[in-house]
Amino acid sequence: MKLHTDIAMVALAVLAFAGTASTANAQDGPFAPGPIHPMVAPLSPTDPMAQLDPRLLNVPPMMPEADNNPVVNNKIIEHDAMTGMTNLSTGSSGLLQDGTVSPGSGGSINIFGNEPNGNSGGSTHGIQTIFGADQRQLIANAVAYPWRANCKIYMKFPDNSTWQASCTLIAGKYAITAGHCVYSKSNGGWAKQIQVIPALSGTYKPYGAAWATYMRTYTGWTVSGNNQYDMAVITLDRSIGATTGWFGYGYWSNLNGVTGNLSAYDADVNSTYQKYRFGLLTQGALTIYYTMDTMPGSSGGGVYRIIGTNRYVVGDNNWQYSTTNMGVKITSSRFTDIHNWIATGF
Repeated sequence: MKLHTDIAMVALAVLAFAGTASTANAQDGPFAPGPIHPMVAPLSPTDPMAQLDPRLLNVPPMMPEADNNPVVNNKIIEHDAMTGMTNLSTGSSGLLQDGTVSPGSGGSINIFGNEPNGNSGGSTHGIQTIFGADQRQLIANAVAYPWRANCKIYMKFPDNSTWQASCTLIAGKYAITAGHCVYSKSNGGWAKQIQVIPALSGTYKPYGAAWATYMRTYTGWTVSGNNQYDMAVITLDRSIGATTGWFGYGYWSNLNGVTGNLSAYDADVNSTYQKYRFGLLTQGALTIYYTMDTMPGSSGGGVYRIIGTNRYVVGDNNWQYSTTNMGVKITSSRFTDIHNWIATGF
């Protein structure tokens, strides 16, 4: 496995942050809250708030279970993690102009890197789970943008099982992930707690953590178990993206031949370090397929394209097959849904 370390990542500053400890969404144990944001420098590696709880080191990766029943009447389903209330609503059906995007942001800390291969326009990466030589590249220190917009997540479900996966920030306090990371029928339904850790590198949490307060997905996933609807957006209890930055997201009607990028927390090796990979996309009506190596734990990571210096999530990674890997595509209606969810502020 290749090792990529950007020189800018090495120059860590000593912690200085604005504000006091947040009391929102107070949890216990490894889900206890940390400082509010934005910070003006990464946490010191010796700061207690920058240490991953050792109880989370060996939890298993979330494994999706799909019934793939036909979806007759898909609805938006929203779950308030603070009250336990769930609500149904009708999603968007309008057609957007091709290439409609919501912009990203670099965050408040001036440490920047770049993908080593993301602009090459091609890929030699194998398809399947791992095919031939492992082409994933280990990110040894994810403190720089764009790596810090990608997050490790730990989910606790009603049956008290705890799992690991990935997500990507798409606004100050919003992240895209897989539907099976927020709702698991076999584990009792909606996740009780989701801890979101940007830029986790080993046991070092350079930006602390945030917690999910609100979850949104589709009944196509929660009711039908159809993996073409396995997409979710979570609202966080703090605007951690004001520090780390976030990716834009966008809708394109045709992604065939586009180079997709993914940096996420595969759990098969070095599970608390990001691995970056890229590959060409093909698409179905509601899905994207790609020649990128993935393993369980990378579920929920944002698959994104690069246009100039901008990064736009086009779907979430979630399924591994014997001949191809798959994500759920941001369609025109899903783009509008996500935009509307973020606009609510909760």
